Amino acid sequence: MNLARLNHILIPSTKEGRDRVRSRWAVRVFRPLTWFGEATTREGRLLTLLVMAFALASVDVQSTQVFLLWVALFGLLLASLFGRRFFRLSSVRLQAHCAPRVTEGEALEIRLAISNPGEQQHQALRVTGPFLPWDGAWVSPAPRIAELNPGATVERTTHATFIERGEHHLDVFHAASLVPLGLALGPSVESEGCRFTVLPRPVKLTSLALSRAAQDAGAKLGAKASRGRGAGLELLGVRGYRPGDPVRDLHVRTWARTGKPHVREYQPTYEGRYLLVLDAAGARDEPGFEGSIRLAAGICSLWTDQGQICDLAISGESGVVYGIGSYRESLTAALDRLARVAPNSLPVEDVLERISSLLSDEVEALVVVTSSSERRQRIAGRLARLGLASRTLCVVKRKSTPEADELLAADLLNGQELAL
Repeated sequence: MNLARLNHILIPSTKEGRDRVRSRWAVRVFRPLTWFGEATTREGRLLTLLVMAFALASVDVQSTQVFLLWVALFGLLLASLFGRRFFRLSSVRLQAHCAPRVTEGEALEIRLAISNPGEQQHQALRVTGPFLPWDGAWVSPAPRIAELNPGATVERTTHATFIERGEHHLDVFHAASLVPLGLALGPSVESEGCRFTVLPRPVKLTSLALSRAAQDAGAKLGAKASRGRGAGLELLGVRGYRPGDPVRDLHVRTWARTGKPHVREYQPTYEGRYLLVLDAAGARDEPGFEGSIRLAAGICSLWTDQGQICDLAISGESGVVYGIGSYRESLTAALDRLARVAPNSLPVEDVLERISSLLSDEVEALVVVTSSSERRQRIAGRLARLGLASRTLCVVKRKSTPEADELLAADLLNGQELAL
């Protein structure tokens, strides 16, 4: 059981869902309580607790003088709250931007731009981030701005980490001016929400052993690709000239348009390819299921580094990611698909039927990743009768057999380097 997720069970996971909850009358009733938290700083909230403690200690005004301290502190807090209106950020705009993708556990950089097109100078600005989902954590302090001059734009960055793969949509950031005494903040301006995708962290694989037939097929395809440019290479794009590039690859039109020499860039083409199938049977947050997704990501990364073209298919989904390794963003497209994988209870017979429909003469090798030992045995038995170079890998929480094709989820989730 994921206790962190359970702690957020009443909070919708999407920004649209959270906005709908905020618009309900039951939530609007408690709006004054949330307003006080947004209007005060951490120091102001601490002072509020002291005021409440002094209020209890000074009930009997005849035997103690503590009530005088309570009156003084309460007056400071009340004056700060009433003075908020004089520190409004007129015409100030706040924008938040972030990268569209980040890997699990890595810090996401969020860029904040505060612009002041007006004629009034603002001082002591504080930027507060949204309430993060259960898997998120801030790893840098909240940005602060000493001065924001008229017509100026100030940029700051903040960082957060996320450990759950999939789409994320953060709530808005707020910027407000600090009221003197540092107990309250003026009326704030807000940004738009940030949307990004958390990609699964690929397992570090140094090798993935296949049958000798598959290796021989890959060598033949590589030799065929290197024989001739017209048949074995395809145009990848145009890039800037580097010393040592062949003169015959110069792209004259781009050179004339930009004024700098550019060359055509090619990549090998293969008539055959590998096929990777992910059996998505399991449960969300289950170590074996999440480990199988990371293993599939690691296999795609390994094959891409080796220059092998592969396709990715997921049980329960009709689409297939074709040509991973054939263009620059192909691996990112595969990781995007893996980030959105949802568990399903598709029978193993349907998975085998899906695999059969994907096989063709171009498929030189097949790897299936699952999180069930029983399903692995049934899939491996069926694939052995196809006469195709294949391997079925299983990610489990505890090993039931000493077979090499069963991998411990803890080894994959801890980032260990593996040779399969």
